[in-house]
Amino acid sequence: MAELFTFRPLFLGSNSVDQIDKICGVIGRPSLKMWEEGVRRADLLGFEFPGDEHACGVRRWRVSKAVPGASMEAVHLIDWLCSWDPSKRPTAMEALQHPFFDI
Repeated sequence: MAELFTFRPLFLGSNSVDQIDKICGVIGRPSLKMWEEGVRRADLLGFEFPGDEHACGVRRWRVSKAVPGASMEAVHLIDWLCSWDPSKRPTAMEALQHPFFDI
């Protein structure tokens, strides 16, 4: 969705590690509260997510900066779609019910 606003990839990484860095730069580093399973799996592999672990509260500001010109409804929906935990992302039907799509 963000790419429809900007006409460019939101997380354009040159490799998988760079890609994760780009993601963390926009949506913040995942915490145990945000995505326990993913953080624990990363720990088992010895992987440390880049970024400040206390930066989760600035997500919407980062998304709005990455997608300039998007309405607050659009930023909220993009933020929701980019949830670290896949089980917390909206289904297609839930996304279509978001206020962004209200006419």
